Amino acid sequence: MCFFTLVASELLISYVSKTETYTKLRGSLFANKFLNISMLLSMGILFATVYVPFLAELFTVVALNPMQLAICSGLVLVCLTWIEFSKKILYRKV
Repeated sequence: MCFFTLVASELLISYVSKTETYTKLRGSLFANKFLNISMLLSMGILFATVYVPFLAELFTVVALNPMQLAICSGLVLVCLTWIEFSKKILYRKV
């Protein structure tokens, strides 16, 4: 679960890291097609690592059940929300 949460959060941070000061995403979320393609490929590799038996054995991970996957997804969302919240606090206009 830690491996999945860490990798997924690091991948998705690229969407909220477009700017350091603005909390709102400027422009369309899916405007950068190369980022989206690489994100899909990377998430596919992550899921393959967890759910393909050969790769899971190579990385010594086990397949996550739906409840564990939901917990990991929630933790990723907490991480992304914290980044947006910290940008709002640190870079607010006085």
